[in-house]
Amino acid sequence: MSSSTPRDTQKGAHTSRISGSTARDAFRWVIVISLAYVMFRPVSHNSLLLPALGLVAAGSLGLVVTAHPFRLPARPIVVVFALVFLTGIYGSLLGIGNPGLANGVLVWIAAPILFALLVWAADETLIRMILLAAAIMTIAISAIALSYVALSVAGFREFPAWLVGQLGLSFDGHSFGITTITLYGLSTLVATCPLWLTALILPRHRLLPGKWMSGLAGVAAFLTSLVAGRAAITIVALIVPIAVWIVWRVYSWRRPRTRFVAFAPLVVAALAALAILALSALGNSAVARAWDRVASIITGSGQTIEDQIRAEESHELIAGWLSSPVLGHGFGAVIPGYSRNESRPWNFELQYHLILFQVGIVGALVMLVAAVVGVLALIRSFRVTPELAPVLFVVTAGASALLIANASNPYLQAPGNMWALFLLLALINVALLGGRRTSAAQIVDDTD
Repeated sequence: MSSSTPRDTQKGAHTSRISGSTARDAFRWVIVISLAYVMFRPVSHNSLLLPALGLVAAGSLGLVVTAHPFRLPARPIVVVFALVFLTGIYGSLLGIGNPGLANGVLVWIAAPILFALLVWAADETLIRMILLAAAIMTIAISAIALSYVALSVAGFREFPAWLVGQLGLSFDGHSFGITTITLYGLSTLVATCPLWLTALILPRHRLLPGKWMSGLAGVAAFLTSLVAGRAAITIVALIVPIAVWIVWRVYSWRRPRTRFVAFAPLVVAALAALAILALSALGNSAVARAWDRVASIITGSGQTIEDQIRAEESHELIAGWLSSPVLGHGFGAVIPGYSRNESRPWNFELQYHLILFQVGIVGALVMLVAAVVGVLALIRSFRVTPELAPVLFVVTAGASALLIANASNPYLQAPGNMWALFLLLALINVALLGGRRTSAAQIVDDTD
């Protein structure tokens, strides 16, 4: 008859902790590598994209199950997801029989379930790894785009067919007066370009990559937006970082600032101005076209063919919404006699118009409440975990840019573009749970 000694018990517990830590590290790497692929190629090639998203969910579930102690998400995060799922269920039931219902279920139910696991599983280590992967993917996408434009302008057009197909490359040297290209990964820059420019002008933080990497990623992405003719990226890259920096200055006005932090926005603005002037001298009018698009959306007067199409689409979606303004028409509904894509007539560029058309005032109000709860949770996270403030501002910049650009481009119709929005919810969850743990620790200390 054998008996265990205290030393054997301690050895077994130590071995168990090591194996548990190794498993959690493996789950994190599965998530980060899979998510890096999603960032690099967020659309098309669903035979690889969907398994990658599935691996993100599987790795997240592994982290949730192996967490010690087991934890539930913060209450505001649960409320946000509950409201999103409520909207998804409502729009799906209302859309039974609509031709594009499956797409609505994917966007409003399936994808949020997947990313809810990521939000639940995330900790500071995982967020740091994801942000590093985002910086690397931003640099890689920008390098490919800039090299492709440079080679195409120089007259080299004989790219391998397999490379063109895998990356979704195409080139137009004079589309609406500017150079334009297509590349599957360009939509990732909508969030990461302003995110890394914001990281460059805000203080350092241990969860963020170094300043040199943030600067390289931000500047490269901004140059890519200019040469690629992507008005949405250009707009948010100019507006969001400065707006976030102003809020940061108000938030931290009593805190001491280094000379770099104080003058970084001016340096970034000067570099942006030089880049714009250089491209203007070369005949590229991306920034002017970007601002024209903003004006056309506000006034309804299109400046280019694309803007005229969006103005017409706005009129059609509003007219369709007015035929059922309270309840909406459900996910996958179409407008009789009007479509932007014959093979997918339920898809439109103007996403917030589309929400009103699909789920009416009822669904829009539910999503508005979800947004308010999310913003209040963000504000609370600054209060309970102020140490995370710089990274909260940076990730908020990326999510805000994505939401702004989504107004006139269907970015959030693709689950591969949603990660930046849910990364912010994950960080808020970490901040709120961190504050809860800190409060609990203080109670224990006071009791002792």
